Amino acid sequence: MKKNIVREGMIRAAAHLFRSRGYEGVGVADLLQTSGTPRGSLYFHFPGGKEQIARETVLFVRERVLERLQALRAAGPAPGTYVSAVLNGWAEALLESDFQKGCAVALIALETAQSSGPLREVAQETFRQWNEEIARAAGDWGADPEEARCFASVLQSLIQGAVVLARASHSIKPFEDAAQAALALTPSWLSTIQGQAAMAPSLPAESR
Repeated sequence: MKKNIVREGMIRAAAHLFRSRGYEGVGVADLLQTSGTPRGSLYFHFPGGKEQIARETVLFVRERVLERLQALRAAGPAPGTYVSAVLNGWAEALLESDFQKGCAVALIALETAQSSGPLREVAQETFRQWNEEIARAAGDWGADPEEARCFASVLQSLIQGAVVLARASHSIKPFEDAAQAALALTPSWLSTIQGQAAMAPSLPAESR
């Protein structure tokens, strides 16, 4: 049990660092200091070093996001409510961190796409699983498989783009624009669900 607690604590510390600094901006010394773990313990739990920690971090983040998406879909929200809730989660996280923490998976993928096959592959699989879950929600609203796939890809692209632009501008305005675009760009099947798609997304009030 203690072994698992120590290991998870190290992964949580790594997620915190990768979200704010990216992969290249984090060194082993940073991981040791933030997690409070002796160097020997780090290599005991992660013999592959920083690359293995990054891979485990992507898996950890993947599961946390999937759990939230699955819980949201299980609640059976209307399309507008679903889009608002998904974007809300990312916008609130950025506000709470004063726009310092982005998406660890995206940052790791961006910085290692040409240098680490294992990290590229685990990031690719993570986005695939997230998109599949979003597509399932679209399918619940009546979308056919291709429409659902397209909706998921568009929403994921809007999320990741909004994260980058929000961090650069220190504003959640990109999320407000993304919420409107996600509904405006959806195909006709979405707009026929008894006006549900016309629901105006509500995002958190921005701190001034």
